[in-house]
Amino acid sequence: MPLSRHHLLIGLATVVAAGCSPLPRETARETALRPSGFDVIRTPKEYAEQVVGQTLLGSGMKVDVEPGGTLSGVYLGERFTGTWVFVEGRSCISLRGDVHLAIDRTCYWVANSEEGIRLFPASYPYDD
Repeated sequence: MPLSRHHLLIGLATVVAAGCSPLPRETARETALRPSGFDVIRTPKEYAEQVVGQTLLGSGMKVDVEPGGTLSGVYLGERFTGTWVFVEGRSCISLRGDVHLAIDRTCYWVANSEEGIRLFPASYPYDD
């Protein structure tokens, strides 16, 4: 799969103190991102259109976000196959197994702009 211009940049934005709360309507985080040209991805449809099928790059990481909830790529030189789910406005991933059960599960709010995709730490929806 060819590399896209989308980049995985974890935690490179100001996270509001209530960073683990759900996004039922526009939040301070969304408002803060708008002047920077970022739009928070809120729905599974937006996620499918803007993220699925993309290759995300970050420090030591290259991740292909594949249809059907599969991730594949390289992290710190090691190949992996993992899973993703988009639930309640958050992208949750595991680099090892079932994202719903995995110990390494991490969740992110996802934002997009002309510069690419950015991920901001969030809690797993059912842990709130």
